[in-house]
Amino acid sequence: MKRITTLSVASLLTLFVASCEQKIILEPVSSTPDQVHASTRTDILTKKQLEERMAAIAFKNNDEFDWRLADDVMIFSGLKHAKDGNILMIGYKLPTVKGDYGWDLNQSATKDWLMVREKLLNIAFEEEQKYNPKLKSPNEILVAASKEMPNFDLRITELSTIQKLRETGLIRYMEPTFVPDNYIGSEKGQAKSGGGFGCGENTGVHGLRVDEDYFLAVQGTQRKVSWQLRDHNTDFAWFLGANGYSPTANKRFTIAYVDTGLSSIQPIMNQNFDDGDSQGRFVASFSTVPNGRGGVISPEDVCGHGTASASIGTSPSYDNKIIGVAHKANLVSVKAAHDVLLSEWSEYRGVADAFSGLARTTVDVISMSMGTVLIGYSLANNQVYRMAINSIRDGVMLAKYNNKLMFCAAGTIPPAVGLAMEQLPSYLQNLDIRHRIIFPASMNNEVYAVTGVQRQVNNNNAAFGLKQYTNITTCTSCCYHNDVDFGVVMQKRTGASKVILSLQNDQSDIPSNFGGSSSATATMSAMVTAVWSKYPTLNSTEIMNHIKFHSSRYGALHPKIGYGMLDMFEATRYAQPAR
Repeated sequence: MKRITTLSVASLLTLFVASCEQKIILEPVSSTPDQVHASTRTDILTKKQLEERMAAIAFKNNDEFDWRLADDVMIFSGLKHAKDGNILMIGYKLPTVKGDYGWDLNQSATKDWLMVREKLLNIAFEEEQKYNPKLKSPNEILVAASKEMPNFDLRITELSTIQKLRETGLIRYMEPTFVPDNYIGSEKGQAKSGGGFGCGENTGVHGLRVDEDYFLAVQGTQRKVSWQLRDHNTDFAWFLGANGYSPTANKRFTIAYVDTGLSSIQPIMNQNFDDGDSQGRFVASFSTVPNGRGGVISPEDVCGHGTASASIGTSPSYDNKIIGVAHKANLVSVKAAHDVLLSEWSEYRGVADAFSGLARTTVDVISMSMGTVLIGYSLANNQVYRMAINSIRDGVMLAKYNNKLMFCAAGTIPPAVGLAMEQLPSYLQNLDIRHRIIFPASMNNEVYAVTGVQRQVNNNNAAFGLKQYTNITTCTSCCYHNDVDFGVVMQKRTGASKVILSLQNDQSDIPSNFGGSSSATATMSAMVTAVWSKYPTLNSTEIMNHIKFHSSRYGALHPKIGYGMLDMFEATRYAQPAR
């Protein structure tokens, strides 16, 4: 099979492609030293003052910082301390709109809405031009604009511009890209060259043992299935036809992975994607990460995280390769960030455009194993909060409005930090910083948050049934919270591989390790897609009611993993689904 290009699936993803072509990106406008600025240094908070105010707001707001709760001086200070060059992300509204999302979201790009955008752009330009006469056109301060939702990004240098925009009454939010330096995982480093958080960790694992690290999908074949899928009874569900394709309805489900891209040199996820028992499906790869020159960067997965996530869900069933959960489903891979910690403007815009671009396509399920950073304001006092980004919220809301099922990772912290948390004595358990949930997984009315669970075994090292778990323990690096909806078994104590098996982002077919809530989310999304293909007439609400009913903690929600762990066999064996 040849890799299916954007053109060959244009009928499916026309809206999505359009959203990827909407950016107008410009270099920063230079300022002359003798310019007279309305905003003096007295208007700018120091970085320490700004961080203190952000923390104070967050700890009064369920451990979440939202720029909608900040005043104009805080916003302006955030612009000045940000590393992305004075970029202000702005959400706007019609004067008649009441509430946060009180309108038909699919009508957000109509003439009336575009007139509001034009009005705000002109107001901002006129104010900026007062202090920088070199500006000749409003487009010179326009950085990016969504074609799907009412938000755009401007390059703003003056406090008075923020105040003028606020006075219009047309602003839903204004947020700079500032992130405090003390975020967890801030060693992010060379993300753009594959060295960021969550990158480069999925290297091949040698010495894997059958029935310990993997099992064989069909007796007499060498098709490998990652060990944890037996715990979820995935193989029995496959036997009943839960694999991403419904022959009775002639419907092939499509799952989108919003991540770090897809490796073009991994043959299993490209030219071999519809081989073996996985024939008749497509793979499409896109990018929404702006390149700073008016377009987007390549969808190539430099990091490796995106390839691993997508392979867990959709790797084909053929030869002696590792098999994906929904191995008959279509795959749409969207590169929306450089690594898994969203901490800069290009990633915020990339993720926002990914969700809004997918919203009105025929994609059924969206999976994202990424999120904004956790800020360690005072680790000694367990004062940790998350950053909310409203442009991303807009994209998620549009996808929800169009009935997409969305699964997001609850959060993953560095392994060394996780090990330290596991070793805390009982009287210090309140200092466990893993008891958090990142954004947008925290949007509990719109997305389902997923985390990883450690396998429980008996004295003979045999795994317990999912409903027999008595002392549920999340994985070492996984975040947990009472807003988490599901858990997935993804860590064990013995064997060559102690986490989920996936594919590498090179040409090798040797399985690799892939852990954290990232791999749990990639698995859960695909399990739901597979089960849904067994009941193709159900809508998104009905299938999720069915999924909840057949999860281990239905009726007695767990404080760490909500509805618990899905039994795929139980969810597919009945002719009539639970609703």
